[in-house]
Amino acid sequence: LRRAFRRQREILAMKGQIRRSQIESYTDELTGLPNRRAFDRQFKSSLEYAKFEKQPLTIAMIDVDEFKFLNDQYGHAAGDEALCSVANHLTRFIRTQDMVARYGGDEFVIICPGLCREGANSMVNRLKTSILPMGIELSIGVATYPSDGQNMAEIMELADKLMYQEKEE
Repeated sequence: LRRAFRRQREILAMKGQIRRSQIESYTDELTGLPNRRAFDRQFKSSLEYAKFEKQPLTIAMIDVDEFKFLNDQYGHAAGDEALCSVANHLTRFIRTQDMVARYGGDEFVIICPGLCREGANSMVNRLKTSILPMGIELSIGVATYPSDGQNMAEIMELADKLMYQEKEE
């Protein structure tokens, strides 16, 4: 009987470890946001849902301007702090149905189900204005299903292209 209870405790401990590993595999360690793996998974299901419901789906690709300069000038700790500040701001800024994720490096992405191009442009303007007092500027590219693409690759490619275009300007 003791052996059975011990075995049951071991199984519960293993299940807990597996659950923690699953959470960690979808979470960015620095910011606590969902990571790219989680984003890819959510974007795929959000796009399938948008197609099924015939609803728009907007993606906003976000790049922190002058991030390399910040890291070089003030050190990586300051860069990490800036990324965490941006992550916190984005999290507070988005709607409850949206998802913000760290895409990689100094790039973030927001999935906005049901948001059309006009709504996305309004959101981008409010976001840029609201983050300026923090001394941070963002380059943002927006792409919307179905007008800008029919699949993940097309939508992401356009959002990325528009983000870099804005960065260059």
